[in-house]
Amino acid sequence: MRDREPVLCPFIAHSWPRVYLFCGDFWLLCILFGLSMRVNFLTVGCKLNNCETEVLERHFSRAGWDVVSREEPSDVTVVNTCTVTARSDADCRKLIRRAKAMNPAGKVVVTGCLAERTPDALAGMPEVAAVIGNSAKKNLLSIVTSELQKASGGVIASEDPDGPGFLPLSPLIEPLSAARTRATVQVQDGCDEHCTYCIVPRVRGRSRSRPITDIVAETETLVASGSREIALTGVNTGAWGGDLGAEGGIAAVVDAILRVQTPSGRRVERLRLNSLEPQAITPGLVRRCAMEPRVCRHFHVPLQSGSDAILRKMNRRYTAAEYAQKIELIAENIPDAAIGADVMVGFPGETDEQFRDTIELVQRLPLTYLHVFAFSPREGTPALRLGPAISSERKHERSRALRELGNWKRLEFHLRHVGNVVTVLLEGKPTTAATVLRGLTDNYIRVSVRAPSNRINTFVPVYVEDASRDGARGVLVDERSASFSTARGSQE
Repeated sequence: MRDREPVLCPFIAHSWPRVYLFCGDFWLLCILFGLSMRVNFLTVGCKLNNCETEVLERHFSRAGWDVVSREEPSDVTVVNTCTVTARSDADCRKLIRRAKAMNPAGKVVVTGCLAERTPDALAGMPEVAAVIGNSAKKNLLSIVTSELQKASGGVIASEDPDGPGFLPLSPLIEPLSAARTRATVQVQDGCDEHCTYCIVPRVRGRSRSRPITDIVAETETLVASGSREIALTGVNTGAWGGDLGAEGGIAAVVDAILRVQTPSGRRVERLRLNSLEPQAITPGLVRRCAMEPRVCRHFHVPLQSGSDAILRKMNRRYTAAEYAQKIELIAENIPDAAIGADVMVGFPGETDEQFRDTIELVQRLPLTYLHVFAFSPREGTPALRLGPAISSERKHERSRALRELGNWKRLEFHLRHVGNVVTVLLEGKPTTAATVLRGLTDNYIRVSVRAPSNRINTFVPVYVEDASRDGARGVLVDERSASFSTARGSQE
């Protein structure tokens, strides 16, 4: 992108010291008449994408934009895209068209992984004003402010994805106006694993760790603003520190976050580790998590296949037996831990016997839920050359079988908690009356309970009365105790 010097209106400079005006009458009029530009964000894909969207929202809000919900009209819609499968590509294009249909007079800006991989194709869509790849995402606010005054947009994705411009987004380290009950902190970006089916290293670059001082500073800000749970995320979270030569790996990040204390004395009350590759699951990390009650009893450990032959073709760096040892290590040291896994079906050349290996491994391991994906060919990845394609019908059959197994495991795990008291962090938007609220236990069970809205963003004890595949239902312990006492008193 061609560099341009901002032109600051002298009349506005006195009272708007941080507003930089670029040529464009409409933008100038917005400032002169005190009108805020409106922006909304639509996100497809992983937890990291959602985390980056949250950071971008804070950047825009800090710059004076009104960040509105996806249903509200806006001057600009930012679509943060995913490209992990062909279906996600299609979902992104559909969302782009819907965004323009909802705001015909607004501009649609596309960023994220699909923008990095196919910028020219997206720029050719009539709905798109500008395409900003991952390598330029950190400058999205300034690009939108300057570029969208042009009659036509363009592609801005030319930076080296492994260069300095591709570092993780640096969020604003300042108090937030509204806290999220459960906030996400990015610790790492990129990946060096180069699984043969995966396009992520191409669109996210090599593995880069965020400095631990930045991670701690953002965590302190979120905690000071009222967030009760912090979740760590990245493309390959467990790889943190490898490029920095830092000792301790992701366990060092856990320790640093657990030491955070705000000036008012607030600390991290819950810390959740999102997806960790099997290589990151070490006895030391598991022991650390087992000893610290503030670390959630929740691990997501991608499996992909239970066949050693398929794992080798995938360039996954473990065997089925080694994976099983990691899962058993967690289950033995952390009772009632939720343990999830990603499983892929239909990898090129996968035989019925190899698929049965996966089914049998999943059946015998103490996994509590599955994310099942069918192999999706990605141009430029080696997997396409590693065996004959599996038919769509066969992939559908295998997906269905694994999902049924995963549903059974999830139900069994939820039913285990019926009759027990669990601690739930309630979420939602405040209302004036008691309502059915939903929240999450530390071991990843979604619980519904009737409670007043002033209990939102608090930890509550809930007696679990019933459970299904989708979660559990219960009553607040204090209300149950009161009902029990009333019933007993009437009998006497």
